[in-house]
Amino acid sequence: MSSRLTLWFSALLRVALGLRALPFVWWPAVHFDSHQATIGLMSKHISKGRAFPLFTYAADLDRPALSAPALAWPWRFGVLNTLDVVALAREYRSHPPADLRQVATNDLERRGTFIARSRLRDAYHITFLAQERVRISATDFSRIQAYADEASRTDAPMLSERSCDGGQALHYCWFICR
Repeated sequence: MSSRLTLWFSALLRVALGLRALPFVWWPAVHFDSHQATIGLMSKHISKGRAFPLFTYAADLDRPALSAPALAWPWRFGVLNTLDVVALAREYRSHPPADLRQVATNDLERRGTFIARSRLRDAYHITFLAQERVRISATDFSRIQAYADEASRTDAPMLSERSCDGGQALHYCWFICR
């Protein structure tokens, strides 16, 4: 069992280290200095059992520090963080969060509010999800003039993510303002 756990842990560590290197592969202009290279080389030597230095390489060029504790802390927090990410991914798979725009669409249809105004990023998502049964005109940038005209003509309420005076709570994160 311990050899299986060791193999699993080793594979997970390699994946984590590989993902850490992706920005440097995809974007070569990412800043990478000599200190990071030195620590990386020391980590490689320690992980392969080739060396166990007490001080950082080129200690006369840099502040001397005990290398094993210095290299162990980021590794330990990386493993703990990876375990948290795996637990969060499992929870997300078993209980995915509700799509808030779909919830707003359902609530607007249930209330009988078929014309409203909102910000662009919400307006067209909700209109699309409602298959244009609910039409939301964007307040910051109007792409469909017919929606803007209809909202002006009917004095449509404002759908907002912030509470407003005299507004009604549509959902815990949406408010209908007049």
